[in-house]
Amino acid sequence: MPELIDQYFLVDRRDAEFIRLFLDKYVPDRGPVTDYYLIVNEDGEEKIDVKNIDDVLSFYEHHVNCDYDIYLENLNRNCSITHAIITYTDDAKAILGVSVIGTFADLTESLAIFNEIKVFVKSTVACMTLEEPPPNNSIEFIEFARDMRLY
Repeated sequence: MPELIDQYFLVDRRDAEFIRLFLDKYVPDRGPVTDYYLIVNEDGEEKIDVKNIDDVLSFYEHHVNCDYDIYLENLNRNCSITHAIITYTDDAKAILGVSVIGTFADLTESLAIFNEIKVFVKSTVACMTLEEPPPNNSIEFIEFARDMRLY
């Protein structure tokens, strides 16, 4: 039975343009999975309208010590990638991810997608999980990926 295999890629940058390139390439037809996103600023939490995801990407580009997870649904139901995930770390990096329909018994398609994304985002640390979110810290993610044994 197919499952969702999450693939995560640690990157040393979190600029909005780079994140949009990743999203446009792998989940070009996307939508939010929530009614709003939160940004944390000096005054506390503030709601940002999901229709303006660019404001959220820009905020986390410039607030490099803020961590946050963004999930986007792939609206193209004919694609193996069902979701895109952006995890902003608390140490100025990002972990980009996708959820792929598949099984660990047959990783052929998942590995092809994994290897393509790893090269595209120039990630040296990456892993696959069964619906297990990554930590919001790059050092912890390196250990997390090592434990997944696809490093």
